[in-house]
Amino acid sequence: MKAWQTSCIVAVLASVGLFLAAANRPAATVPDVMSQAAASIPAAASMAAPTNVVTPAAYAEASARLAAALREERAEPRAVMSAGSAPLRTEAEIVDQPVAPKLASLGQDVVQSLPPERDASNGAPKAASTRDFRHLAYYVWSELPPAEKPAEIVLRAFRDIPLGTPTEEIKRAADAFGLDFNFMMAVAKIESGFNPNQRTGSYIGLFQLSYYEFGKFGFGQIRSPRDNAVAAAYKIITEGVLFEWITHRKPDMSDLYLIHQQGWEGAAEHISRPARAAWKSMCATSEGKEKGERWCKRAIWGNTLPAFKRTWKSVDNVTSEAFVGMWRGRVAEFYTKYVATAAAAASQ
Repeated sequence: MKAWQTSCIVAVLASVGLFLAAANRPAATVPDVMSQAAASIPAAASMAAPTNVVTPAAYAEASARLAAALREERAEPRAVMSAGSAPLRTEAEIVDQPVAPKLASLGQDVVQSLPPERDASNGAPKAASTRDFRHLAYYVWSELPPAEKPAEIVLRAFRDIPLGTPTEEIKRAADAFGLDFNFMMAVAKIESGFNPNQRTGSYIGLFQLSYYEFGKFGFGQIRSPRDNAVAAAYKIITEGVLFEWITHRKPDMSDLYLIHQQGWEGAAEHISRPARAAWKSMCATSEGKEKGERWCKRAIWGNTLPAFKRTWKSVDNVTSEAFVGMWRGRVAEFYTKYVATAAAAASQ
């Protein structure tokens, strides 16, 4: 009888050990914020989306996967190199057709729109394969600050890769975080015209980040196209997740740009109260409440395209719906342009 009991106990312990080992194994897929949007661009995005609740089990799973992934990262040397790059200026067009590609749900594999062997921007050979750092999105779930910043982890992996053009660095950052390259190109075009030295007030670099934003999401030098692109990519992933938690609505590409420009609270206010004056939506955010009406109006009117200013005449005439529609068109125009460029390069 004792022998039988002993064998049962051993079997139970073995089963528990196997279960725990499996639970700590990194998963094959991780939360993604971008989707298979390059395949088609629907005319509008649905406002409804299933409610996503972050349960204790989901949090525990995320923490376990992050820990497992970081154990692998820490095996590498700790060094980061950054450098500057010459500016590249291009002209911007103004459009107003609203298009909103939907994002895949968090947890699905991302499908990039670039052809496998050519760079979408000019048909040049694609850069060397970039490691997948999408697991760093799990820091969004973490209650404790990371031992080292996600941007630092990514830049350390890039240390032996010579600094490229702004387009090449955008591609590298997009691949690292599983973001759509064409979307990131559209954002950089709108923000800086691909000029890493661009400065507009307190916003600097390729993706026009403030020093506060760069300090929170990035690492290195804000004017470095590589460092700025990596910071912007991680910012977009993080704020996209926060937006979905608050609104229970998966962000489309236009939402993500609006989040980048207006903050995730501002984007949520604009989308949830479309008939309200856009500046009042900004004043409903924690930052708007702190800084006041003047700042809220400047945040809207300062980000309104000239053609629309001539039509609207005053910031008081701009609703959240109109403001969002303007930027949907802007993002869609450039996104479509870069998808077409990629298709043309692939056919050559």
